[in-house]
Amino acid sequence: VGCALAAVARRGVPASIDRLLHAWWGPAVTLGILMLVRVQLPQSFHYSAGFTVESVLIALLHTQLLMVHEHPLWRWLGHPVTRYIGALSYSLYLYHGYGLSAAKRLEPMIGAAHHVAGLAVALLLSMFSYHLIEMPFLRLKDRFAPGSGRVAVGKEAA
Repeated sequence: VGCALAAVARRGVPASIDRLLHAWWGPAVTLGILMLVRVQLPQSFHYSAGFTVESVLIALLHTQLLMVHEHPLWRWLGHPVTRYIGALSYSLYLYHGYGLSAAKRLEPMIGAAHHVAGLAVALLLSMFSYHLIEMPFLRLKDRFAPGSGRVAVGKEAA
């Protein structure tokens, strides 16, 4: 989906579609459709065309948010807290299951408390992973980049 989106973006889109992409209300509509598809349609749909439809809707949502991020309704996406959560997104993806699993093992909680506790555990795991694993490895990337004066792994010395 990402490759198709890049190909479409490179060729350009008609003015009418471009206006829709820049509409401040577009991301809310796309998010609503995504929620309906995800929650209202049967599981058999999700395991046939559903995941593809959801991927296209998410790509559309990302594109729309890039177009309207300066609108007052969407400006919160540039807030430092939101950006930090974005930096943690890969770690959150990796550890959300552990967080939810740990929360299920806690004493009986009422309502959504399991989800809140699971999110808190996943967020803590993600923060540790980001700062103690990801960031040190990302700094290594710069040390071994071509032109850094060091021999890159897999390159023969001339």
